[in-house]
Amino acid sequence: RMCMGDTLTGGQCAFEGQTLTVCVSDFHPSVQHPSHEYRLDVMDDEGTVLTQPISCEGQHFVTLPARTDAKFYRAEVFDATLNLRIAVGNPIWNK
Repeated sequence: RMCMGDTLTGGQCAFEGQTLTVCVSDFHPSVQHPSHEYRLDVMDDEGTVLTQPISCEGQHFVTLPARTDAKFYRAEVFDATLNLRIAVGNPIWNK
């Protein structure tokens, strides 16, 4: 799940003065392996802006101030043990 103010994933808003919030939770059982390491990557149009280790259990929240000149933000989740992307989020677009 990802939002910026009242704007949800797939939407668009003006990024000026906004904070991006990302929550990762509810791993599907097919990709949930407690012995594996996982990673959250948050990207904008210039590349990866945040990388954070996470687990497949519980909820993980990150926030970061939005760059006013970014075209979008989106998130991906990786099984770092297998070097496999397991989730790709739709972007939030800058208006």
